[in-house]
Amino acid sequence: MTRYLPHIVLMAFALLSSELAAETVTYSLAFSLGGRGMEAGTATFSETADEYEGNPVIMSRMTMSTNRLTSLVFMLRDTLTSVMSADGLPLHYSKQVNERSRHAVETAGFMHSTSGCDVHLVVRRDGRVMHDVHENSQETVYDMLSMLHHARYLDANGVGPGDEILTIPMVNGELVVMQHILFEGTESVTDGDGTAHECLRLSVRDYKYGDERETMKVFVTNDALRIPVRMDIVLGSAAIKAVMKEYIR
Repeated sequence: MTRYLPHIVLMAFALLSSELAAETVTYSLAFSLGGRGMEAGTATFSETADEYEGNPVIMSRMTMSTNRLTSLVFMLRDTLTSVMSADGLPLHYSKQVNERSRHAVETAGFMHSTSGCDVHLVVRRDGRVMHDVHENSQETVYDMLSMLHHARYLDANGVGPGDEILTIPMVNGELVVMQHILFEGTESVTDGDGTAHECLRLSVRDYKYGDERETMKVFVTNDALRIPVRMDIVLGSAAIKAVMKEYIR
């Protein structure tokens, strides 16, 4: 059975998670390409209470950096930042991409009203504006981090493996793409210190190029904190696996 959570329920989860918005998770990265894997570098994910334009907000940030050896094959120096209101609505998003010869900055500004959500998307490459577009949606539009913020706190009670628990529009460069989050059951996941955690397994999928594709798999602890212990991120023909080393709250 496919389940779609109404916005008021999402708001309730956002309020719950905003009370917990003071955490930092560090990860070890593993890179795989063509079936071969290697240690890749480090990543950090954090959520903190902050202020933005004089209002209390939740600041979410993720950084990923490959080590020297992996950078010879695939260099990654990305920083993602999402500013959310205290009730979890995205206000501003930026993604700074440095992947060898590719240098880009993607930004999204969100304006919410009773009629929906207006999004201003700008993509700059090497300092030049490549895309500057406005998108309008009757639904709230999210970015990758605000989407992850909500997905962590979805209620999995009564949901079976394969059920779609959330469908939301999300910014992706100059596009707004529908994201489908499926619950794939529970799984024991071992962190970088060898500690096993019972986790909910969530699959994030889209149809950006006409075919269904999985862009990320997230394993969050099956408890009140919903710590993202592991994230498997698809990057074209390659993949990055982020495994938790340390959690600070």
